[in-house]
Amino acid sequence: PSLVVPPFLGAPGGAPGPATSTATTRPPLRRGKWTVEEEAYVARVIQEFNSGYLNAPAGATLRTYLSERLHCDPMRITKKFTGDACIGKRVFHPAVRCATNAAAIDKARAELDALERRWRRRLELQQKESAKKAAASAAAAAA
Repeated sequence: PSLVVPPFLGAPGGAPGPATSTATTRPPLRRGKWTVEEEAYVARVIQEFNSGYLNAPAGATLRTYLSERLHCDPMRITKKFTGDACIGKRVFHPAVRCATNAAAIDKARAELDALERRWRRRLELQQKESAKKAAASAAAAAA
């Protein structure tokens, strides 16, 4: 059976797609504390969403886009952005690429990709640290 890579494991900067898999096991949705890197990435996603510079389908909602990119429950997004920072039901309207904004769009996407890579590296480090702690706990319990 073939495996379709979920969007959170895909290449940085790609538009989220359907997260379908023929495998029976999928990583659990992310939850919990937001890292500094994740917050920086999300702040930039919101900025580019509002400017229309994201590589996202027209009509996508910000909440859904973020939950797919971050591989988390949409409620995690809702809880994070309340009050004046409320995301609500913002809908993406892509900017029309032309000679006057092409460089700005390319620059914004490159900077967003860099922030996403930085956040993903942080996730990998956290996962490695968690695995080490789990292994140490298991070894201590077995001793």
